[in-house]
Amino acid sequence: TDELVNLSFTATASDPDDPANTLTFSLSGAPPGASMTAGGVFSWTPTEAQGPGSFTFEVVVTETDGSPSNLSDSETITVTVGEVNLPPILDAVGDQSTDELVNLSFTATASDPDDPANTLTFSLSGEPAGATITAGGVFSWTPTEAQGPGSFTFDVIVTETNGLPTNLSDSETITITVDEVNVAPVVPPSSFTVDEGGVLEPGPASGVLAAASDAEGNPISAIIDSPPAFGTLVLAADGSFAYTHDGSENFADTFTFVASDGIDPTAPITATITIDPINDTPVMAGVVLTPDESTVVGTVVGGPVASDGDDDPLTFSFVSPDPTFTIDPLTGDITLAAGLDFETIPTYTLTVSVADPSGASATADVVINVADVDEVPVAAPAAFPIVESLPLGSTVGTVSAWDPEGESVSFSLVAGDPGGQFTIDPITGELILVSALDAGETPSYLLDVVVTDPGGNSTSTAVIVVVSAAAPLPPLNASPLGFSDLLTLDEDTSVLVAPLVNDTDPDDDVLFVSWIDEPVNGTLVPNGDGTYTYRPDPDFFGAESLDYGISDGRGGISQSTVNLAILAVNDPPVTPNVDTELEFVPNVEIPIPDGVYDPEGDPVWITAGTPAEGSVTLIGDVFTYVPPPEWNGTDTFTYVVTDSSGSSSTGLVTIRVTQIDGQLVAIDLVSVEEVTPPPVAPSSGIVVDSIKLLVGTVSEMAGLLGIPLLAVGAAFLASIIFGFSRNFLIGRGPVFLPAAGPSTVGVVRVPAGAVVTALEGPGEEYPLVYRYPPAETGIRATGRHAQRGSTRWIEVETPEGDGWVIARFVTPMIPAGSFAADEQVAAAVESIRAVLGARGDLRPIVTSPGLEVAYYAPPKHFEDEELAGLLAGDASWGWWDPTGSTPSVRGEFGSIVADPLVEAMALEGRTVAEAVVEIPVELVNFPSLTFSQPDHLGWRVFFEYEDDEPKLAAIWREGVTNPASV
Repeated sequence: TDELVNLSFTATASDPDDPANTLTFSLSGAPPGASMTAGGVFSWTPTEAQGPGSFTFEVVVTETDGSPSNLSDSETITVTVGEVNLPPILDAVGDQSTDELVNLSFTATASDPDDPANTLTFSLSGEPAGATITAGGVFSWTPTEAQGPGSFTFDVIVTETNGLPTNLSDSETITITVDEVNVAPVVPPSSFTVDEGGVLEPGPASGVLAAASDAEGNPISAIIDSPPAFGTLVLAADGSFAYTHDGSENFADTFTFVASDGIDPTAPITATITIDPINDTPVMAGVVLTPDESTVVGTVVGGPVASDGDDDPLTFSFVSPDPTFTIDPLTGDITLAAGLDFETIPTYTLTVSVADPSGASATADVVINVADVDEVPVAAPAAFPIVESLPLGSTVGTVSAWDPEGESVSFSLVAGDPGGQFTIDPITGELILVSALDAGETPSYLLDVVVTDPGGNSTSTAVIVVVSAAAPLPPLNASPLGFSDLLTLDEDTSVLVAPLVNDTDPDDDVLFVSWIDEPVNGTLVPNGDGTYTYRPDPDFFGAESLDYGISDGRGGISQSTVNLAILAVNDPPVTPNVDTELEFVPNVEIPIPDGVYDPEGDPVWITAGTPAEGSVTLIGDVFTYVPPPEWNGTDTFTYVVTDSSGSSSTGLVTIRVTQIDGQLVAIDLVSVEEVTPPPVAPSSGIVVDSIKLLVGTVSEMAGLLGIPLLAVGAAFLASIIFGFSRNFLIGRGPVFLPAAGPSTVGVVRVPAGAVVTALEGPGEEYPLVYRYPPAETGIRATGRHAQRGSTRWIEVETPEGDGWVIARFVTPMIPAGSFAADEQVAAAVESIRAVLGARGDLRPIVTSPGLEVAYYAPPKHFEDEELAGLLAGDASWGWWDPTGSTPSVRGEFGSIVADPLVEAMALEGRTVAEAVVEIPVELVNFPSLTFSQPDHLGWRVFFEYEDDEPKLAAIWREGVTNPASV
């Protein structure tokens, strides 16, 4: 029987006695729990502990015969108890409840009635998403927002592991009730952009709640928390708002708001507003200035006040220049450049323009009211010739004087008349003789006359009185009577000298000039009629006297003097013209010419005019001229030099400007007729047949490369790879292309006026090849070619006409296409990888179009220590070059070649399919290089498409980190 299963049977027996005795049954050695009735009914239910097992005992039958001994009979039997597996018993779990988003955890328990008890494992059936229970009975579940509210019924199951084909289990169906819990809305930060001083009005679909969400689907509303700092804001509940920037120079603003679903609010959320700056027009107010008319030239009299909302630097200028004033272009200060005179021009109105760097400008009027100053009277020097016999009381002459303000003046004689021969009328200036004269004793007088105005201002002037002897009584043939002449003239002018005009002859004879002195400070030219023309030396002023002889032709002679008074006249400054050049530099400094001076030695002021094309500033004694970017031609500007008396003159500065275009433009590449080249000796190198030119300004390329080289496309690449010594000039100047190998390099198009030349060797330079102007169309070959020595030329068509270029400055044309990392490229990369991995000699793998990898060296395998020494730079790299020549490949390919080439292609609007092909380290035959990852060395490969067919365009070594010069 099995354990826990009742075993029952009835034993039977017979008694041979007659009459038969009563029989009684019993057990002997029976297992616990086994029993038998007197009538022979056996019953036993083995316990769990009694199975499995075998139990042997006796079934005994005994007679009852009334004698002292009862006889019996027995049978030994064995009962085999089989094992029976019992299912586990799960303890009650019961229904549960929790809130959504709140974890519910409990531990289920169970027991196994088997002895020994089996291992129990817990599991779930029909459980909600996310609910778990461990094998040990630990239940865990955090209901999601979507799972609440709701009820979830599922089974908790416990299963034994008993080693039998069937494992028994027990389960309980429980229900978990999930209660709803509200969650605040989710609102990500938002950002917006508005112009400076502008209005931003996003609607609900683009406002601060545009990306908001609520787990329960409740409507969301926005409430302002903190307003913006640099504008005003009106925020609507639906997230739309109206923001008005205050126009300040603050270019970032924020405000915070709270979003609510009607139940729970969020924490404050920040909205960011980026303010795009808008250039503010400068603001300038007019001003009234009142300098005195006596203000010294060179004095700053004031200026307008201007401001710029962007705090940009401002430039001031006159709308219509006035020679009386100059303006400082940086400060707006107005300086007096010529003398003021209230009586001549009492008021000036100057229109001033102020501009910021963007060209926005404003104007304002500066009114200059000249303040009247009581000026000193002006008196003219005078010379009066008289004879000593002039009667007393006669008028000798009248002194000329006036007052600039038109007031009356008074005259007084203060010096030069010790004998008291003269007096002067204080009102009219009339000089009167009051005492007798003696020409022999005092032939002349230098009188000092003071002229005074009603304000007490006075000036003095010199009056010369020349006394001639009295005319003698005429003899039989009286000699001529000569009287001194007094002539006045301005410097740098001439005067007619007629010596005899006031001379007489008592006999009325015709008089002749028998001789006359040569002037000391000028020239005297006879006119052939007894008169002369006198011209003082340039810039001379002062006194000059010429004695001359008088003859009447009959023996009567005499002599007299011509007195010349040359009056000083202010001469304008001298302003020589200047001729200079600007070649391939951003500006040129032009010192003020040494020939600028004032003949009288007066201080001078210099102002610069405006060039027709560029700009000029005057700082100190140097003009700085800046041409427009990339402009070529001849420009001029004038400069004005003014002296302290207000006289000015103008000089001309001419600048011949030669600049290269700041943009090197890659042209359409041209196809040329192929000519079988002469055989050449084998060389180590890479020939790149289809690399476009680099594009960008000279300065950008210099900054990009970080070396003193101008990368000119494939020409530069070829020069690096072939290792030729060629100079690449940096700066705005001629571009020198390498004249040696490979057989094809790039053509460079530069603006009109710039020169493309090639250096064939040290000290050798080709003449001008062609001046290529910028053009949208490209350059095409005509098919004609010529040979000059070893140099092959081809004829090309350009927008400016036909021209000839060196054949090696031409590269085959690659049709436009698009790049993609497609299956064809992947296949090509794999092909290259296989070739590089299998071919130790690296013979050409791509020939047309593409590249050719020439023979370097057979593969060489390294031991670990040897490889480490090579990579560390401790061992020689000469093994790869059997000739022992200088290595031809140097430099940092990544930054010098690869990155610029990628940028060049990107600038042409063409993408690049690139791949890095790993190669065995023994194929790395480049000297003097270190590698950061020696186990992942590779070649960088570029593809171009030709009729949808990917072609290898360029390949070079990747991983170089040791820069070196070319």
